[in-house]
Amino acid sequence: MMKPQSLSVLVSLLVFLGELFGFSAGFAPSSRKCNDDIASRRVLLRSYERFSFLAMEASSAIPGPDPDVSFPLLKSYTFDGWNLAYQYKPAAEGFENANPLLLVHPVGIGLSSWFWNKFMETWEGPMLVAIDLIGCGIQHGADPWDPDERGLSVPLGWVKAAEALMQEVMVEAPIKQLPNLLSLLGGSSNRKIPQYSVVVQGGLAPVGVLLASRNPMQVEKLVMTSPPTWQQMTNGVSETELAKNYEFFRSPIRGRLAFSLLESRWAVQFFSNLFLFAEPCDKTWLDEVEKEACKEARPPVQVFNSGFCLARSFEEELASLSQPTLILQGSEDTARIPNRAEYANTMQQCSLQEIRGKNVLPWESSTDVVRAIQNFLL
Repeated sequence: MMKPQSLSVLVSLLVFLGELFGFSAGFAPSSRKCNDDIASRRVLLRSYERFSFLAMEASSAIPGPDPDVSFPLLKSYTFDGWNLAYQYKPAAEGFENANPLLLVHPVGIGLSSWFWNKFMETWEGPMLVAIDLIGCGIQHGADPWDPDERGLSVPLGWVKAAEALMQEVMVEAPIKQLPNLLSLLGGSSNRKIPQYSVVVQGGLAPVGVLLASRNPMQVEKLVMTSPPTWQQMTNGVSETELAKNYEFFRSPIRGRLAFSLLESRWAVQFFSNLFLFAEPCDKTWLDEVEKEACKEARPPVQVFNSGFCLARSFEEELASLSQPTLILQGSEDTARIPNRAEYANTMQQCSLQEIRGKNVLPWESSTDVVRAIQNFLL
């Protein structure tokens, strides 16, 4: 029988991890492998892509997406030796020339681009591209990430993969003639750059901020849903704390035990209801995280929950961003709402808006999020 002291430590650990996940994560079981093997998932992805291409060809003869074709479509691309996946929904009729949106999912147990499915189903407007970050989307045929075999700078590695994706789909996205340094100096340029609005969820806000900061000509607008507080985005995490956290999550005993507990369906439901949702989470949420979670998908979660995304301050980037920025926060996220006011006070063009919900707004309040973003893009 577990000693009371051990039980107390375990409960504290679960609450601690739940709080971390509450910023942007979900949970699901991983008692089995994600699929039989990675190769079979890649074959499945290639087959799905061929179907997607045929579906798009079939729908191109009529205005807008074919109502008989299921969206989003699953596609793949390569970056720096990684086989990666993303979901795609073409522009609705009348929005073919509008700038597309890049959707960045949260990182957590069982999470990938499926997080945006409800949003994408509700959306009627410009093209949507929902990326699977490196190490995520294994069920979609993407490569898993093994830190023992290959290192990855976080969040910069995820940012660079997203930049590559924005270039990957540029032939499908509307492109605008933008001035570059040569043309500003009196020369000529024929370079065309696709412009995007970036929408990022929860603790992955640094990815959105870096995308906007590094690509001021390509990122037109930025939306952050349920981001960390201003203090969390600007204080940073010490190297000592990062190392301690990462050592715990990677521990073959303590870390494995924590994941085994948190990846059970009851824990998914318990912590989702406690930290993420204003109302009880739905069955679809539980089913989706269950499909994606597995041992191979743990490394991104370990890195994220160790604090690497917020390891340094992003105050300089936030203060210098010229792009209009919208922050959506749930009306039930009462503990963090007051601590986000500094975004609007410090950033050049930032507005905050409350909508119903708590911490996973694109899922629990997809209609309200769609409406808010559509108004912001006008």
